Amino acid sequence: MSEKQRFELRIEGMTCSGCAKTVKTLLEKRGFEVKSINYKDGKTIIYGNPNNISTAQGLIDKAGYRVADIKVLD
Repeated sequence: MSEKQRFELRIEGMTCSGCAKTVKTLLEKRGFEVKSINYKDGKTIIYGNPNNISTAQGLIDKAGYRVADIKVLD
């Protein structure tokens, strides 16, 4: 079983707090822990299994937003 890692995502297309809530809910339903999400600059910090990060990206893309960047944080 993999340890959870912290990731910083930069999500494009969020224009309001409702967008941020939608993304947060999608990620949490799939087992990601959302530490922060800012619709203004798209910066989102999540904890999750590194093997499932592509799942997070797919969920976000399917919801109509775009993951522009993913960074693994220490």
